[in-house]
Amino acid sequence: MSAIASLQLANILAEEKNYEAALKLLEAPHDAGFEGLFSDLKGDVLVALGKKAEAKTAYENALLKLDMDGKYRSLTQQKLEALG
Repeated sequence: MSAIASLQLANILAEEKNYEAALKLLEAPHDAGFEGLFSDLKGDVLVALGKKAEAKTAYENALLKLDMDGKYRSLTQQKLEALG
């Protein structure tokens, strides 16, 4: 499955509150170029599960991988800051 398809499916699973299946998909091997997006979505799923410390780690990892000038980076930074 392509990285984009995996991200889309994981997002759908998360929206359906099937968090464990979403996490399993996000933790499966994928193209390293998408690591930032996978980590960001993993953070979202972990927040939904109430695992704030793990979500913070996922968002921090996403920030290391996302494009410094990208729009998505600022959104991820806001999510991280919201966790405190």
